[in-house]
Amino acid sequence: MNDVSSPSDRRYQIFISSTFEDLKAERKAAVEAVFQRGHIPIALENFSPSDESDLQVIKRAMKDCQVYIAILGHRYGTVVPGKDYSFTEFEYSLAREYGLKTLTFILHDDVITKRRSELDCTKDEGELRNFGKLKDFHKRVTDHFRSIFVPGPEFKGSVALALADNLYGWDRPGFIREPEDRSILETAKNEFIVDIIKELEGFPKLYERCSEEPEKKRVLANFFSECYMDDIRKKQVSLFLESGSTVAFVAKEISHLLKGHVTIGEDGSPNIQISTNNILAYLLLWLVARIPCTEFPWSPPEETTYGASYGGVDKNLVARKPDYASAGLDRKEQAEIQQLIKAPFSLPTMKRPVLLLGAASGLQIGLRHKLKFPKGLSDSKRNEYELELSKCFGPHVGSYHNKIFKRFMYATNLPLVIFLTADKIDSEIEVGKCHFILDHSLTWEKFCATHPIAFCVGCTADQMGEYAGMFTNLGFKITSGQAYTETTAFIARNDAFIEQFEHLLVL
Repeated sequence: MNDVSSPSDRRYQIFISSTFEDLKAERKAAVEAVFQRGHIPIALENFSPSDESDLQVIKRAMKDCQVYIAILGHRYGTVVPGKDYSFTEFEYSLAREYGLKTLTFILHDDVITKRRSELDCTKDEGELRNFGKLKDFHKRVTDHFRSIFVPGPEFKGSVALALADNLYGWDRPGFIREPEDRSILETAKNEFIVDIIKELEGFPKLYERCSEEPEKKRVLANFFSECYMDDIRKKQVSLFLESGSTVAFVAKEISHLLKGHVTIGEDGSPNIQISTNNILAYLLLWLVARIPCTEFPWSPPEETTYGASYGGVDKNLVARKPDYASAGLDRKEQAEIQQLIKAPFSLPTMKRPVLLLGAASGLQIGLRHKLKFPKGLSDSKRNEYELELSKCFGPHVGSYHNKIFKRFMYATNLPLVIFLTADKIDSEIEVGKCHFILDHSLTWEKFCATHPIAFCVGCTADQMGEYAGMFTNLGFKITSGQAYTETTAFIARNDAFIEQFEHLLVL
């Protein structure tokens, strides 16, 4: 245990509690979400309490935990012998007594009613008798985080989001993940290394998102490399790596494959020109892999959320609220984009062929939009925004300046791959914070038809058909990875990308 680490360093042991047989899928999803967030799940999967002595096992396990997740369904569960409460409610009471951060997920009332109606009068006699206790237990769970869920694949994302929202900045001692090479710990005592680490931790969203869906990000980065890196090295394709955690995973993957292949000529220029506005990509390529890499735009990472440099966009343009009327870029925004295009060593000046590696916080393809409104918004405003947002499609981000920088990237009309995980497709849109990149001047339909664009998507094998089908319906061609494991990837490319990039590689 460690009392002095910063909250973003900490990894917690998380006790996952539920009745067993009826919530197996949700328990599994919660365990996976905890793992993916970098924490340690304690689920006691092979332990089904049946007598009072088992309470000691539960107590010992929970004493070592700092966080408690309760998944409550239509069953009250096994009652502790000689008591009037279930093992599940005992675990909840213990978590409150020990002061654990408590996150509860309660099955929707309609689902509970349906499932209770299907209980067997003989087999489930005790459970039927305890319906009042179940209702009282659910009413008791009110003075902390509480979320209502329906069964489905979205549950895992709900748990991951709850962990991100509730644990970041929580000031409770946890565990520090220790590197295999312990000399790093000694080196970290060096004041210069400490300063650098603190700066990286100062980009909270970037730091946080690197632990979201890491396996899918690794797999999509690997699949992109399988598809294109041989030709990128052979044809000496110039690369620009945009900000974002997913692109950082791509940078890490390609750094191994580019090492030793990027050389400096007699004129002082590299044979493969690489630039980035991504702080992690820059450090991975330039510092770790020793690959010549330049920063573009030439500016410090003034943006303090994702560690991105925008070349003055963030200084010259005051951040604005999202515009869901899609009116288009105004004069000042267009001027900033033109300034970036004309800047020394800008993307249009890179040696050809060139490929931009980009990202997005989300991608709206389907007609149904999942909207999250701020509290207190009037019904009339909700209806107004619903109507406006129903016409918004394509990539979106959480930062105004990021939006403008992406429009600069699109304005170059250079071949672009956008990397994202499947959970970002048709994901929840936070009204008032989410910025759609496209508008009436550059519509989603026009973007898909004319811009040389590809999407590299990390997903589970079960999701492959559904999400690849979405892009097929838009006219994209699909190249898919082998689904030998649970996680896989595919690349969707439009005709413009195939013509302006892929065909160049085979000439």
